[in-house]
Amino acid sequence: MNPIDEIYLGLNQVAERYSTSKRTIYRRIQEGTFPHPMQFGGRKKWSLSALSQFEESKSQKGDSK
Repeated sequence: MNPIDEIYLGLNQVAERYSTSKRTIYRRIQEGTFPHPMQFGGRKKWSLSALSQFEESKSQKGDSK
């Protein structure tokens, strides 16, 4: 996908998507069990395609959230 056409989600949206806290998102990143965000100026954002790939890989492994 062309980066211009990509959809990016902020931390609040990502936490809501996974029904978890913002702190838990960052803890999982540190543990290596969650995708790293991209930096846009002072804001961190996750591409929707990266999150979809993450979800797909978890479902193939049979992992839970």
